[in-house]
Amino acid sequence: MTNPRASRPDPHAGPQWDLARLAGTRDFAAAIDTAAVMIVHRGRPIYQWGDVAARYRCHSVRKSLLSALIGIHVGEGRIDLECTLGELGIDDRDGLSVRSYSHAGDRGGYGYMWWVAERDVHFPQMSVPHGTYSARGAHGHYVVVVPQRELVIVHRVDSDRPGREVSAMAFGALLDRILAAQRLASGDMLVGRRDMD
Repeated sequence: MTNPRASRPDPHAGPQWDLARLAGTRDFAAAIDTAAVMIVHRGRPIYQWGDVAARYRCHSVRKSLLSALIGIHVGEGRIDLECTLGELGIDDRDGLSVRSYSHAGDRGGYGYMWWVAERDVHFPQMSVPHGTYSARGAHGHYVVVVPQRELVIVHRVDSDRPGREVSAMAFGALLDRILAAQRLASGDMLVGRRDMD
């Protein structure tokens, strides 16, 4: 069952979002088997649709989220990013960071349990802002972090239902639409590669 508040924007979304474009994005998501989406801007959920309260399997997303919990310890001063993993009692030679250690084609790269954009490549046939990284799970589960835009986008699929899956290509098209719905401080639109009209 769909959350009755699901397709309503938060009143704090502000003028930096084109709500008509987000509504069109919601319609596109419905066509690609998306179960739920939440867009968080500057730490506040500003737009969501689908059953965001449902418990979906998270598949491999959990690895990245657990590494994010380590980040909380970093923020609280319990882990120093300047330390090597060896100094932290972990058998490795490099320091902790979200950077790519392997090239993964149209997925960007992979490093320390996060998929990382390389040369703004992170999903097929679209560009992302520099510094974007994501957690990815089977069947199309994504948590995308876009530091340059102060955004987190959570995408869920009801993978318990047979045949439900959102490809990286389809999710990239959805992400492109979400990014295109955000305005610059000047009020100009941040236009993605796809025609949004």
